[in-house]
Amino acid sequence: MRRLPSLMVAMGLTATVHAADVDALLEADRGFANDVAELGVLDAFLKHLMEECIVFRPLPTSARDWFQAQEQAGFNLGWTPQFAELAQSGDFGYTIGPWTTTPIVESDEATPSHGYYATVWIKGIDDTWHPLADHGVGGIDALEPVDEVTLLGAERSGVISGSYQLNTRYQALMAVALRLPLAQSNADVVIDRTWLADDLVVLRAGRKPIQGNEAIRMVLAREPGSAPPALTVMAQSGDLGMSVGGEPGRGAYLRLWRHRDPAGWQLAAEVATVVAVASAEPEAPAEGE
Repeated sequence: MRRLPSLMVAMGLTATVHAADVDALLEADRGFANDVAELGVLDAFLKHLMEECIVFRPLPTSARDWFQAQEQAGFNLGWTPQFAELAQSGDFGYTIGPWTTTPIVESDEATPSHGYYATVWIKGIDDTWHPLADHGVGGIDALEPVDEVTLLGAERSGVISGSYQLNTRYQALMAVALRLPLAQSNADVVIDRTWLADDLVVLRAGRKPIQGNEAIRMVLAREPGSAPPALTVMAQSGDLGMSVGGEPGRGAYLRLWRHRDPAGWQLAAEVATVVAVASAEPEAPAEGE
């Protein structure tokens, strides 16, 4: 795995989330998309990405390092949020929605491509939203228009505070973030249905967002996503978190977790993609062979 940035888990007092907080998160997502349309993919991403941001190429890696090594993209990129959830601390949330790329130079062979993204957002010290992690899937034939944003996480645990409670909650998040991939990699271990939220949203290549019982079956199918987590982050309020991981042959994933009493941490959203094992390069023949 390529280098991942370190990130300290913020701890402190929390506040109740209001509609204005959700609107600000959605505005940040849409504002990012507007900057991409105006500035181009490369310049807009470098404008918005914080040092700790992670993208999947195909394994999780430092977003700024990856984009700084790229040339200007030969396509336009647009997206819009369809699902969103915000921690009660108002500092951590995620958006999910459709994306479309269109070639800058039109030709008979150039066609748009479509897919779905999930972006995790964190509020920086400048009190503005920045992407913390971004993953997505492609291979969608066509997209349906998004008429409204569905807010997820209607049922969740209340706000907690204090170092002991927050440390305990974070330790539980790290445990469940590791427990699920361990269960997926061991056919003898039963994946408990209570680990998964009722409104779970799953993204897979070639599919529109999957919800309900089918989404639960996708996670229970054990692939992809069995690599151990490389990073786990929790909101200040202790009610929302994320884990990321990836390994060739075991897939790469971005998982969003929600705490709900009495079940504890439950998987709220997941983007998982296949990562093939690279074939070994054939050895060069010795001179004269």
